[in-house]
Amino acid sequence: MKIINGLIMSVLLQSLMSVSYAENLEPSGKYENMLENSNLELYAGDFPGKWRLTGAKPIYIPNGAPQGGGIFRFSEKNKKYLIRQDWTFSLVEGEKYRLSAWIKTDAFDAEKAQILVFNNGWSWAEEMNIPPGNGNWRKIETVFAAGNSRGGVFSCGILVDRIRKGFLEVSGLRIEPATEESFKVSYAYLNEIPPQTLVPLFPRLKRIFGSSPALNFKWFGEPDSLIGFSVDGIKLSDEKPDGQGIVILRLSTLKPGKYRLSAKSGSYRGEWEIEIHPEFPEPAPVKKNNLHWVLAEVTVKKNGTGKFINPRDGWVLFRLPAKMSLNIQGSKGPVTDGGFVELPAGEHDFTVTGTSGKVTVSAIAETLFYQLCGGPYMPKLEKNSWDLYLRNLIPYATTFYDGSAGSAENWKIFRTKNNRMMGRCDLAVMLAVKKGDSLAQFPGLNPKNGMYDGITLDEFAGDNIRMHAQFIKSSVNYSIPTGRVIYPWVCGTPGKSPFTASFISHTANLGGTSKLLYEAYIPSNFMDEAQAQKLIENRTNEVMELFEKNYPGARNFVGLILCSSNVPLSFTMDNHPAVNYKYFQDMQFHQLAVGKGLDGLPCVGYWGGNYSDTEMSRWIGALFRHYVIEGKRELLSKNYGYTFRPDHLLNCDFEKGLESWKTSGKVSVGTADGFARVLKRFHCLPDTGTRYAVFSGGTLSQKICRLEAGKLYKVRFVTSDAKDTVNGNPASLKLNCTLMGAAVLPESVIHVNKTPAWVRPANYDEFIFRAEGENALLSFNDSGNPEDAKIALHYISVMPYFEK
Repeated sequence: MKIINGLIMSVLLQSLMSVSYAENLEPSGKYENMLENSNLELYAGDFPGKWRLTGAKPIYIPNGAPQGGGIFRFSEKNKKYLIRQDWTFSLVEGEKYRLSAWIKTDAFDAEKAQILVFNNGWSWAEEMNIPPGNGNWRKIETVFAAGNSRGGVFSCGILVDRIRKGFLEVSGLRIEPATEESFKVSYAYLNEIPPQTLVPLFPRLKRIFGSSPALNFKWFGEPDSLIGFSVDGIKLSDEKPDGQGIVILRLSTLKPGKYRLSAKSGSYRGEWEIEIHPEFPEPAPVKKNNLHWVLAEVTVKKNGTGKFINPRDGWVLFRLPAKMSLNIQGSKGPVTDGGFVELPAGEHDFTVTGTSGKVTVSAIAETLFYQLCGGPYMPKLEKNSWDLYLRNLIPYATTFYDGSAGSAENWKIFRTKNNRMMGRCDLAVMLAVKKGDSLAQFPGLNPKNGMYDGITLDEFAGDNIRMHAQFIKSSVNYSIPTGRVIYPWVCGTPGKSPFTASFISHTANLGGTSKLLYEAYIPSNFMDEAQAQKLIENRTNEVMELFEKNYPGARNFVGLILCSSNVPLSFTMDNHPAVNYKYFQDMQFHQLAVGKGLDGLPCVGYWGGNYSDTEMSRWIGALFRHYVIEGKRELLSKNYGYTFRPDHLLNCDFEKGLESWKTSGKVSVGTADGFARVLKRFHCLPDTGTRYAVFSGGTLSQKICRLEAGKLYKVRFVTSDAKDTVNGNPASLKLNCTLMGAAVLPESVIHVNKTPAWVRPANYDEFIFRAEGENALLSFNDSGNPEDAKIALHYISVMPYFEK
């Protein structure tokens, strides 16, 4: 009876809720769809733009949907599909929205099938279940009240788990305000800031130099408009946008000084404060690579003087004789060989002490690293210590984001150097800054806090105009102290919108060399080097080309940030154990250094140092030195004999079952879809890491080949409970590993059977060995474990070790 009453009460509550919602609901389609590419159109490649895979790949049908556009078909049994669109839209907590989609089913039945809306972090979700059975194209929809989400951004997904029979097709997804009130609240930001019709893009408004006095604008109004410009109320010129909406305003008639620039066209009015600086002779820099340009080579007498011209605001590198030091305004102290200083554009004088000789001055890209002395979090792994950073990263990374020097004495040493330190800042708090609010609440913007030089705002979605509008609204209230900068962190392809243009413009003009940092995190997803290279070009060159196409000049204020994370079970993009991740990182940095369209890139860097082991941290420091400090054009890997796939071990992720392995006893192959992502291999392809060897009383071995006697190599592997690979408890299980024909370094042997709490249960092992010849024999066995135990072995990596 209680169950029946409970069911009746549930039905009554749902009915009341439906009536309540229905009272003020607007018809579907009245308001604009908040999703991008909801019709699943193919922009490029073989998958609809704005959507990404984090599970098995469905069949994509480019046309035939009832509302036009493409179709996702889900049909393969026992797979887990999850297709997502992240952070392209914002919802207001408590307001009502309508989620809808068109579906078609044919004898369809699955463990779970849903259209989802979920928040940033997936702690809240609205789940619209897809009914099983048969049915031609029909629309399903639900109305829901939005939950809370950090930054106000949400994601949409299609989740289909373990199809038992039939197939499902999905198209025409929509998320829209369900009431007039939710529409007003959701789009209120459009009325809170002036129309972004004419946006200044390049150069910075207060850094216009007499040697090239012009301003580039982007016009978002009527194409044939005539725009009238005035300076301090005096007519300057009338300009028309070109076919791409670009307006170039020449300022050659203005003398150095501060001005108020005005623009008008029809009902549009715009106004900016600008500053023109004295002209300086344009240098003729010699390009070593995209990240390093030689500005001058000055022969200086003992205790003599010299000068050079810096063509842009940015970092300058000095190469000096060993017994010489250099003094220049802007440096915290004397500069020695390899030292760098951030300097404004223009002519600079310097003096030297010590010996005479040649001073080579170069403009270099800012090099950023996250974090200072952070991680790795995996227990027992060597930590990224102050001593390691002092030797391997601080001399080559101009800028650090977040982290700690470990002690007051270390901080004191760090702050005597010219390196920049960026503090972390909560994005939601910064976006809520109002007129009159003090920025001293943020340590990175507090002039009395000598630890930091600015803040990062982590993170914005590249095409979420609501976030961009919020930033535009709040940033007009920022009063940035001299010498401090703000770096908004951006993920996702940049959208084509006046709000995005203004977001870039406002960032560049906040103060100093403030700039956007774009996440170009590139996973190791391919075992073919040509495919890997194509992916790298897509995430670097093509992204910067898109910035430049939509917002000409904006590339001068955008840095590219790669990802170095490589610790299994923690957070790794080292997804293929057969690929040398050091070489793959080298490919990425090499592309930044020599790739087309990346000349003069203002900033390059790495996120994920806290998820990187010490070997990788040292390698990133070596890449900074090789490409930025030394300006090299060839791969650093060539110096060490590294290749993309060394093939010391074959079939090391069991993608081909037990091929290339010798077995005895009970060793079989297990499968689990999505297992690689469960074990923190991020952004890997659906078929990566789905297989593993299962031990239930047996031995597995393979000859390690192509070794070089005397060189060091690292072995890494992951094990788990094969009875339950997701929720099992492998802590008491131990897979034995032996190596014959090589010398294992005893101090390098690590076995971790207690991974961080936020990682699925698994064990991690690694050790380093010195090769004694071309081959060695690697063997695994499960002796000593309970008789009914089943141990899963996967992700076996044997790679050359980057020696200290």
